[in-house]
Amino acid sequence: MNYYRSIWISDIHLGTKASNVNHLINFLKHNSADKIYLVGDIIDGWELNKKWYWPKSHNQLLRVILKKSKKTKIIYVPGNHDSFLRNFLGLIKFSSISFKKEVIHKTLNKKKILVTHGDQFDSVRNISNFMNMLGDVLYTLFISISNKITDWRNEKNLPHWSFAAQVKMKSKNVKKYIQKYKLFMVNEAIRNNCDGVICGHIHYPEIDTIKGIDYYNDGDWVESLSALVEDKKGKLKLVYWKEIK
Repeated sequence: MNYYRSIWISDIHLGTKASNVNHLINFLKHNSADKIYLVGDIIDGWELNKKWYWPKSHNQLLRVILKKSKKTKIIYVPGNHDSFLRNFLGLIKFSSISFKKEVIHKTLNKKKILVTHGDQFDSVRNISNFMNMLGDVLYTLFISISNKITDWRNEKNLPHWSFAAQVKMKSKNVKKYIQKYKLFMVNEAIRNNCDGVICGHIHYPEIDTIKGIDYYNDGDWVESLSALVEDKKGKLKLVYWKEIK
């Protein structure tokens, strides 16, 4: 079992076939922390409104999270796909799970980090994201191929490699979108008098420094199978998960 000060997870998209739920369950069984942040799009209310899809594995993940909450403080920051939970901020609480619009995390090294899903960028952007550009059908195809490759590489004990992420980064428009997104999120950190920002939303895990501000994106559990962690020395790093049998 790996123990951390904090773990950040986002963009699980429960309620969709693209969600790599079993990999995340495996991750949570082998990793624990004093605090776990769920940084939005945990449940995909958009897709569930179109068509109900909720296999047993999705309930199993919720049970794992609830079990974790007995010993771990869990902070749920809703995103755009589970924005319905924003209507209940401060009103609902399960065990030690609290719901916040956004929150400021203090690292061991006393840095103030803004934790927010990042979908507020959508209201000011002037370029569509990857899903909108390629369309849901094509994106679903890419994710299906990517997940099959991920499972095969795990069986062969090969390092993580995301087919979907590689396809995304071939597009100049996507690269421009990500750069604009990062700058916007850094400015959000500055506006909140923070030293950095942790977000999700764009399904692209990354650590960077812009304008002297630390930018962290914890990735997702559709394409990247990634989480952001703060170790016992206060260092933040990305973890790409390979299932442990």
